[in-house]
Amino acid sequence: QAASKAFAALANAHFPDLPPADGSALTAKLPKTKALMAALDERAAALAAAGHRAAAKATAREHAALAQLFGAPAGRHAAADAPRRLPRHLGGAGFDESGLTGYEERRREGLWYVTPTGDLHVGREKPRENTGVLDRRAQQRHAFAHTVNWIDPGHYVLRGRVHWTTSYVSGAIVFGYTRRDRNVRLGFSAGDFQYAIGKSQTNDRKGSVRLSLAGLWERDGNLPDGRRNKTVELPEEQNWFEYELEVRGPRVDVRVNGESVMNYGVHDGTPIEGHVGFATSTGAIRVQQPTLERLDDEVSPPVYGLDIRRQPSGDLDSFVHLQTKGIPIGVDGTLVLWLPKVEEGSPGQKLGRAIRPLSRILQHPLEYPQKWVLAWPKQMAQKDRDAVLADLADLRAEPMEVVEHDVGMPFEGPYCWVVFLDSQGVMRAAAESVDPRLHSKVQTWSRKFRHRR
Repeated sequence: QAASKAFAALANAHFPDLPPADGSALTAKLPKTKALMAALDERAAALAAAGHRAAAKATAREHAALAQLFGAPAGRHAAADAPRRLPRHLGGAGFDESGLTGYEERRREGLWYVTPTGDLHVGREKPRENTGVLDRRAQQRHAFAHTVNWIDPGHYVLRGRVHWTTSYVSGAIVFGYTRRDRNVRLGFSAGDFQYAIGKSQTNDRKGSVRLSLAGLWERDGNLPDGRRNKTVELPEEQNWFEYELEVRGPRVDVRVNGESVMNYGVHDGTPIEGHVGFATSTGAIRVQQPTLERLDDEVSPPVYGLDIRRQPSGDLDSFVHLQTKGIPIGVDGTLVLWLPKVEEGSPGQKLGRAIRPLSRILQHPLEYPQKWVLAWPKQMAQKDRDAVLADLADLRAEPMEVVEHDVGMPFEGPYCWVVFLDSQGVMRAAAESVDPRLHSKVQTWSRKFRHRR
């Protein structure tokens, strides 16, 4: 029974929609843990009473992190605006090596080392002896080193700087590593391969790094936006790039040299967790000061995107690949007909113009089998609601389930929107009815996504 309680607590940490487990019976068997939680709560109260609000919030957050594991509520001093945790070195517990799909055929064990200053070298087993910045020769050998620590799911940022120390390099930043064939990879390559192997006497491919972002799940290659590619321009003699990978539940946003370049979401909404590592297939790299910063606040779950009951602060793209709240979901996903808030007139006043581009999706359930949900503003007048239902009845005999929302931006404009949610309630695409992305994004997801059977 204790094991089942512990498993339920871990499941709730991964998927907050699951009911929290009552861990009181479990904490009763862990007196030292219970005493630590009580001490943290008392310390937070003492700091707050002394007027040290920032310290009180930080201490209360540590208490909340423990309480969350046992299904207990956060203390009264816990707050979402607690001071951010300091970044920690990614290899604080050391590095190790394991198998990695695509990096095993020419693998040589021990082809990595850590310097006394904390930099990780991958692709070579000892410091380079030559002068200069780069070795011309880039050997084609597979190497992979990853953290000993397991990175828990939630909201966190991975930062660092990747230097290539050979004239050509090909490798990847690997995160969410749970086994050799289950992880997410930010692939990179830079330099001139022909020059590195001696077939060319000039290095003609300076000044850029080529990036790719993908997971290794079998559905990724078949669903829209499963793989991303981008070339980032660099100063010609620069042999490095800075990376920042911000993970929120199942979504990762990639920034390179301060520029947002791409994002990715796990196909089934599973949060990204596991080891973090660095791999090379050709050449060698130095990872300068890799760090991990936790951004969880332990008060409001960070893995949610759009909540239809309150006004969000982000733009529409910030909700993609994250779970929505307040919208019923179907086994093959959900299509939401969203009527926006308007300053004048009815939210459904432009619905007539939208009927034509929506007619095919609405009337072909074999091709578009998703459940339909109608979302209209909470303040919408009853006569306007009746008019919308009458318009839809002429086009679709089966009535739609109706929900009310209290969201303005980013669903702007007088025209209705269509939002696609997968079977886990994760938003995958959204577009206005007059936007070409209705066909290129929303309609594509609707045609391709099916629940596993």
